[in-house]
Amino acid sequence: MKPIVLIKILLLVAGLVFTLVLAALLLLPALYQDRLHALVSTKLIQDPDKALAPFQSEISSWKNFPYLTVSLDNISLVDTSSDEPLKVLGIKHAEALVPLLQWPFGTIRIHQVYLNGLSFHQRVDSVGNKVGLSFGDGGDNQKKQPANSPTLLVRQLTIQNARILTENHFKESAFAMQVLNAELVAELRNNLLSVKGHLAGKLDHITSRDLRLFQDREFKANVRYTYDLKKKRGTIAESTAILNENEVLLSGTHQKAVDGPGSVLDLHFKGEQPFFFLLDQMSAVRSIPLLKQVESGGKVKLHYHIAGLSGPKKRPRGRLHFELQNGQLHWPASRITLSHIQIAGQLDNGPQ
Repeated sequence: MKPIVLIKILLLVAGLVFTLVLAALLLLPALYQDRLHALVSTKLIQDPDKALAPFQSEISSWKNFPYLTVSLDNISLVDTSSDEPLKVLGIKHAEALVPLLQWPFGTIRIHQVYLNGLSFHQRVDSVGNKVGLSFGDGGDNQKKQPANSPTLLVRQLTIQNARILTENHFKESAFAMQVLNAELVAELRNNLLSVKGHLAGKLDHITSRDLRLFQDREFKANVRYTYDLKKKRGTIAESTAILNENEVLLSGTHQKAVDGPGSVLDLHFKGEQPFFFLLDQMSAVRSIPLLKQVESGGKVKLHYHIAGLSGPKKRPRGRLHFELQNGQLHWPASRITLSHIQIAGQLDNGPQ
């Protein structure tokens, strides 16, 4: 009889566990639905100049069982500090799948985070006033920061159809990029955020006073990035990008400025690019009629180093080392060919 009693007890325990789990599945969404909406609003509206448009939020235990699904739709954050309101952040759809069973004192595990239609826009006007998201000033915020952040693991971070646009009318520069698809893994441990994975997208343009580089150029990249929350320092290491069918190595650091806005940069971009593609980005070259009909061969070795303070009114020092060996220019209409072209030099915007 004892085995039968044991089986009955096990069945009773299993029934109680099932009932508790079922109750949790039914009650969790109802308990946290309003809290989720309030939490998102509080996190995004930390500046009185920011206005958050109405959005939708949902918590579901059944949509992706056995994961708890947290969804946000139609996030739109607008900066109203200037005469022309600017949408600084937008998210069409965000979704996180969280395992229902978590160890109480262990790593917080997130099975998947999906972001679609993410947009980020930052603008500096002609007198140097910045409009955009604020990420803290580095002073008091650092003192208020807890000694240790929670440990968090996101096994799959998927980003689709993202757009990034920064424009500085004071420095006459701009950067626009699209991330069409990204598959990443993210981990937060001991106040160190680590992100790695691959992404594909398109560079819309990189613009300065005299140049408009990489307009409408597709790219693929493998990235490894870490960010120290206490030191407010980010590091790019062992990262590569394929641009114009050529590999470019990416490395370096950025760190929040101690005093005032901006960041201290130390970034390196090394690789090769087609010879005439680079020349064609320069307005002075594009204006020469003879060069509009030319075909070219050869690749230019590049090393672009950006160093120093970058802020709304501060331009870091940028030095571009270039070297061409055995380049070629050919005019099909006249059958003229220039070969064995060698060029080396440096473009430098000077010290700060």
